[in-house]
Amino acid sequence: MTIEAPEKLPQGTYYYIIEYTDNNNKKHTKGSWLYIKK
Repeated sequence: MTIEAPEKLPQGTYYYIIEYTDNNNKKHTKGSWLYIKK
């Protein structure tokens, strides 16, 4: 889903995953969720 400014996200639960490499070239994956209530 892509939301253009100034649109707002609809109510619901959203999940995200972030993958990154640290300064030692070690890969990490972090994920969580958030709930938007209107």
